[in-house]
Amino acid sequence: MQSRRAVYFRDWQEVLVAASDGTFARDIRLTQSVGFNLLCADGTHRSSISKRAGDTSDPSFLRTWDYESDAAEVAESAGTMLYADYVESGTYPIIMANQFGGVIFHEACGHLLETTQIERKTSPLPIKKARK
Repeated sequence: MQSRRAVYFRDWQEVLVAASDGTFARDIRLTQSVGFNLLCADGTHRSSISKRAGDTSDPSFLRTWDYESDAAEVAESAGTMLYADYVESGTYPIIMANQFGGVIFHEACGHLLETTQIERKTSPLPIKKARK
């Protein structure tokens, strides 16, 4: 192992919602996450991997988080990737599972459809203007 880094983030947000009928509601939102980043090298090969874990509802997340399991998973993946073969470029069939498939789709297509990309005309996707 050549380098390692861990990051922790925790934030509370108080939200006040006001409806047009005079109803008010207050919500307190918790955002917290922990991340690992690991860089392995043996002189000729290098690999890096990261993992984030988080929770938006359990204030005791850090007490119940299985950090040893996550750390072992990251270390094992970095070691495996250190000697992994290169993948030839090309077109391949894929299967997207329920949870992570949405993330992959968002990263591949979602960013290209964001307002700033369309406004700047930097999206490679053919975007047609909406009719008025």
